[in-house]
Formats: sequence, C-alpha cells, structure tokens
Amino acid sequence: TPQIGIATPESAYPCRGPGSCGRQSRRRILTVADVVEAMASHRPYRPGLGIDAALAEIVKNKGIIYDDAVADVCLRLFREKGFELKSTW
Repeated sequence: TPQIGIATPESAYPCRGPGSCGRQSRRRILTVADVVEAMASHRPYRPGLGIDAALAEIVKNKGIIYDDAVADVCLRLFREKGFELKSTW
C-alpha cells in the first residue's frame, strides 16, 4: 500500500493508502497536488508555466492557502527527492 509521508492534524500517524486519511487531510493534499500539476503542465489554452513557477506558488502561499505540512512534503519531494511530473503531451 502506498504511503503519503505526512502526519495530519487529524491524526498523529501518516496516511497509509486509501481510506486512512481524514477527508480534510485528503483535501489539503489534493489541493497542493492539483495546483502544482495545473500550473506546471501544458493546457490546450496555454503552455505550462513550469515546475519552478508551480513550486514558487506553493512557497508564496504556504500556511495561507496551502497547509504547511502538505506544502513542505511537496517541496521536499521535488527539491530533495527528485520527483518529476510526467508529461502526457
């Protein structure tokens, strides 16, 4: 089962696959993931803005719009762990 390595405010334990995170936690995770993917990826009506612009948005609004812990995990995945978005275009 895949793990999302964050501890959520609703739980002191990391999410371990579908159904183990609270609804609010899933929303927080999906919000950050959706913003990064939407900004970085090509759209029919505009070129992708790139991963640097997407991560800058997360940094700029971390703790304001985006959950601190989720934003930190996202930034670490890309900057330290070498995670990359795969283009489908």
